[in-house]
Amino acid sequence: LCETPFEAENDSISGKERQFVFALPEHRIEAVKYLDRIVWNKELRLDSVFGSMNGKGETIDKVIENYDDWRREKEEKEERNRLRQVEILKEMHTILG
Repeated sequence: LCETPFEAENDSISGKERQFVFALPEHRIEAVKYLDRIVWNKELRLDSVFGSMNGKGETIDKVIENYDDWRREKEEKEERNRLRQVEILKEMHTILG
């Protein structure tokens, strides 16, 4: 798996295309991200670029518009999970001594 910026130069795929993203055969693309958010994933059939499949109608313009809210919600969820893990570890320590 190769994660690369959209504007990366092509130095590994034969042919005349200079930009990696355009040199890569479409059937080889597994996922596309916007910043930290996966907006297209072949295996999950997620499409938040054009809004089809499991993108639930959300398109890339909405992803971009709502990115800060999405990021904040993600960080809040991660913090709740972290706090829950600490709570569970404390309970385990109490039980096991």
